[in-house]
Amino acid sequence: MLRKLLIVGSVLCLLGCMPAAPHAVSVVKPAVLISISTPTLPSPTQTEKPPTVTALPPTATLTPAPTDTASPTVTSTPAQQAMGPDNFPPGVNPLTGLVVPDPAQLQVAPVLVSITDSPLTTRPQAGLSFSSFVYEFYIGEGATRFLSVFYANPPTQVVDGKLESDSVKVGPIRSGRMLYESLRKLYNGFLVFAGATQFILARLTNYQVVYGSLTIDINHAFISVKGMKDLAASGARKFVPSTMTGLRFDPQPPSNGLPATKLWVPYNLRCQVRWIYDPSTGYYHRYQDQDDATTFVEATDRLNGKLLQFSNVIVLFTDIHFYDVTLFSTDLMNITKREALLFRDGKMYPIYWKTAVDDYSRHTGLLRPPHFVDAQGNPFPMKPGQTWVEIVPRFTPYFESVDEVNYLHLINNKKPGSGVWTVQFTAPAPEWPDDLSGVPMP
Repeated sequence: MLRKLLIVGSVLCLLGCMPAAPHAVSVVKPAVLISISTPTLPSPTQTEKPPTVTALPPTATLTPAPTDTASPTVTSTPAQQAMGPDNFPPGVNPLTGLVVPDPAQLQVAPVLVSITDSPLTTRPQAGLSFSSFVYEFYIGEGATRFLSVFYANPPTQVVDGKLESDSVKVGPIRSGRMLYESLRKLYNGFLVFAGATQFILARLTNYQVVYGSLTIDINHAFISVKGMKDLAASGARKFVPSTMTGLRFDPQPPSNGLPATKLWVPYNLRCQVRWIYDPSTGYYHRYQDQDDATTFVEATDRLNGKLLQFSNVIVLFTDIHFYDVTLFSTDLMNITKREALLFRDGKMYPIYWKTAVDDYSRHTGLLRPPHFVDAQGNPFPMKPGQTWVEIVPRFTPYFESVDEVNYLHLINNKKPGSGVWTVQFTAPAPEWPDDLSGVPMP
């Protein structure tokens, strides 16, 4: 009976996540209602194994976005020297290694926003180009979602010839997920999402729920920058900026990297992600298929039309437990050492990530975000700039393959030395527990 209730709850979450009962929601500010009309399309179908490709056309296309590719996605400037993991120069964001436009923003807690990637009509999303970190993860039924970390670089938009910030809206926002609580704790911040099942909601804290004003469109919730600022300033516990430290940044890449001009992560036949390195800008650019497994379009930010281009792309391997159609538990807390791949400057580096208590935490009693180390445990240098993290199950195969966009050819044609890296994602096998009391807390 309990399993049936969980399945019903998961379906309700997919259909828009109806509001929870008032006493169950620790909302610190009133919900934000935004009116933006967007039609909906069916979500991709679930796939638990690499999908078959017999119907796939022999070739696929990469379509550049019609925007200025020479413009970086942030207004912050990179610092010119190596720094971190503990002491950062004044005015530098310890999550990016970039000098921030307004140092006062470093005193404001980060806000982590749940942003949807499906259906196709939700793209381009608003605000991703201003994120310090973006975590992408599988949510079931062939789709992924983003948890975007906004810290010290509030989104802006030109409105009637003037640069606006407080009125700018970020989204579309969708439902809460199990792993959000782990990341919220690690970033010492606040969550924003558009509802959740009661099972998940009971496991989340320090959040604001927002809903859109159109009942015909579940991808209709947005939050303003002012709303995020108010949320970050509303906490009873004083934010400690030093909790954002732990990363090492260096403009100069380590010398032992492997060629990596492209990264391909197929979460589903109709949800394939490609990162392509542009040596003229030094960024990895995000491409994604248009729910057709054939046409890959370069991603942009609807706030400014700029490309989604990131200095670092990380593939993070961890244990993911699949309990139901859309209920996953992801191990992110107290990790002493686990595998990861870092892509920066056209190179790939096998590294490790950790969240276990370190000297800082022992002395302060506070947690810090995931940080990245080499095999000996030394901080591994990331490139100054923003970071995108692809979360995949442990032991997911990765290899170099041929340089094209055909799913079948990429999976079946390994080519060492090509610099085209393939991460062969497979959805976690369902565990289907009879008693959900054993599902771990985030």
